[in-house]
Amino acid sequence: MRLQRLLVVALSIMLLLAVAPVLGRSAPVRAAETWTVQVGGDIPAESIAANAFFPGHLTINVGDTVSWVWRGFHTVTFNAGNPPLPLIIPGPGPGELTLGPALFSYPPGPVPSGPYDGTRQISAGVPLEGAEDYVFSLTFTRTGIFPYVCAVHPGMSGSVTVLPAGAALAETPAQAQARGQSEMQEALAGLKAAILPGVQAVRTPGPGGTTIHSLAAGVSFAGGMSALQFVPAELHVRRGDVVVWSNADPFEIHTVTFLSGAATPAEIEVRPQAGGPPQVVFPAQVASPVGGTRYTGQGYLNSGIFGPGGSFALTIDAPPGTYEYICLIHSGAVAEETGAPPMKGRIVVE
Repeated sequence: MRLQRLLVVALSIMLLLAVAPVLGRSAPVRAAETWTVQVGGDIPAESIAANAFFPGHLTINVGDTVSWVWRGFHTVTFNAGNPPLPLIIPGPGPGELTLGPALFSYPPGPVPSGPYDGTRQISAGVPLEGAEDYVFSLTFTRTGIFPYVCAVHPGMSGSVTVLPAGAALAETPAQAQARGQSEMQEALAGLKAAILPGVQAVRTPGPGGTTIHSLAAGVSFAGGMSALQFVPAELHVRRGDVVVWSNADPFEIHTVTFLSGAATPAEIEVRPQAGGPPQVVFPAQVASPVGGTRYTGQGYLNSGIFGPGGSFALTIDAPPGTYEYICLIHSGAVAEETGAPPMKGRIVVE
């Protein structure tokens, strides 16, 4: 019996010695990775703006880095529970509007790339030039869900979910990037197939035998795609009719502007400031109404800037002919810089 006990003890010791190296060996630690998010994705030739992040949502590990690469006029802004930074400020001159702190990097200074624990309000701001080379990177240092937005386009949002280091993830950075491109293509297809063909002018009887024509100043799709177009582009009316342009796009601002042969005014003015970022100003003739609400076919007439949910009504009191109008925000220098055609429409008075 004693011999049997000795054999059992010896076998137990041998077994422990055999498994000890396995038990003491720690699981391999996954190296920190870098994930890429595309910011926007305009298609200038088709007058389409992508007001979304691709992919819109990421799940990563503590220690991983997210890099945002720009493809449009956007910000990446983490408000961290703080009030949003002001985007539009009245002034400085009468009728003018100034783009506020939301346009620039925050805190003021260099783009605040680096470690991020989700407790600070930070923003990359809009790249005022060289958007294709603009990159903003954050390395997440704690777990949580961290939402972010584009401060320029209401409703454009994304989020980063951060899991503990080493936690299993559902996809690789390459797979997430491919998913983002798929999301973009799906949104683009949705805009083209479901939205644009179905937008028509609505006609209702007006006073004295006139007609009220309602049309779209820009259209959008739930995936974040915006068509920078007046739909329909050409509208036939009779003298005395009223045309109402409505902005149902939750992301964009527009104007309705009849130049009547005059040169297109600069939509923004960049005014250098000593010791700080420049002022980016919408001049009064762009930001505010000019010329009233009756168009005779002559003179400069502008609706002023109207945003999501806004509208502009105009009585057409012009002789028979074709009258072109534009959106100042999406024409002029912006269109020339991006290669996009101007956002324009035509009123044909019969």
